[in-house]
Amino acid sequence: MTMIDESALTKGQRRKLNALRKSIGDEIAERAFLEWLSSQPAAAGAVPDENAALIVDTLWPLVRKRLK
Repeated sequence: MTMIDESALTKGQRRKLNALRKSIGDEIAERAFLEWLSSQPAAAGAVPDENAALIVDTLWPLVRKRLK
């Protein structure tokens, strides 16, 4: 049986895991959860935000002039 690091999960993922455990039991729930988790797209933080990058690129020269 694979141990899942619950501290690395989001609140929603922990809720899903606990709901699965209650409904179908620990062993099957953990296998199902790991399969579901592997099918999910990469975290939103892994995709660069183009708007944020544009803001940083625009404001950074102004910040550098003021901070010496």
